[in-house]
Amino acid sequence: VMKLKPYKEKQSVKEETKFRTNTLNYTFGEIKVLNSNVASFRLKTGKYIIGRKANSSIADFQIPTDGNNRMSKEHIVIEVKKVPQKGIVHYISLYKEKVNDTFLNNDKMSYGEIVILKNGDIIKLPDASLRFEINDEEGTEI
Repeated sequence: VMKLKPYKEKQSVKEETKFRTNTLNYTFGEIKVLNSNVASFRLKTGKYIIGRKANSSIADFQIPTDGNNRMSKEHIVIEVKKVPQKGIVHYISLYKEKVNDTFLNNDKMSYGEIVILKNGDIIKLPDASLRFEINDEEGTEI
C-alpha cells in the first residue's frame, strides 16, 4: 500500500496552495487497480491526482500502463473532505479537459463534472480499471 502526499494545485504566482490534511492517521477509502499486482492506494483527507506512470508526471498515484499512453500522466483527481452533517465525502473529477474517455461505472465523465464516489464504484481509465472501496460505508452516507 502506497502512502500519498496531498495534491497541490499549480499557482500562477509560483505559490502552492496548502491543503489541510487530517492530523489523525485515518484512512478514508482505498483505490484498487483491478487485474493488477499494483499496490492499492489509500486515501486520507486531501486532493490526489491519479494518472499514468511517467518520469515527468506529478500524479500522486502513478499506474503502470505497459507503454500505452492513452491514460494521461495526470488523469483524474480524487478529493476527500469532511463535510458538515454528511461526514467524509469522496469526490472525483477529470484533471484536464482533453483526456481519453473515462467512465465512472458505465457513465462517461465530462470535464468540469464532480461526482461523489460510493463504495464499489468502478473507475474505467484508458488502460486500467480501478475500484473504489470504503471500509466504513456509514462514514460517507449522504
